[in-house]
Amino acid sequence: MSEHHSSGRSSCLPLWQLSAKRAALFAEKLATEILPPGAYRHWTFTIPKAIRGLFERERRLMGLLSRTAYEAVRRSFEALFDRKDVRPGCVISMQTFGSSRASIL
Repeated sequence: MSEHHSSGRSSCLPLWQLSAKRAALFAEKLATEILPPGAYRHWTFTIPKAIRGLFERERRLMGLLSRTAYEAVRRSFEALFDRKDVRPGCVISMQTFGSSRASIL
């Protein structure tokens, strides 16, 4: 049983909602308190269903996945600007809740 506030919202959220809420709060903090004003882009890299189980069992691969996604972005910027000294800043968040299991940059 969940407890309800006068606003009608439940104080007990399912774990997937708690994780989603935490991700949304972090994104808001980044935008309002951490990052300077400027143009930003959001990319989503998804893991094919056929190999999602591997990442669920071998959590250490998540770091490799993050580094690989960053390298893809960095190389794309190098090609776009025709320079080897380009270093884009990235905030990488691994979504392991819900059905999409996406890596979000």
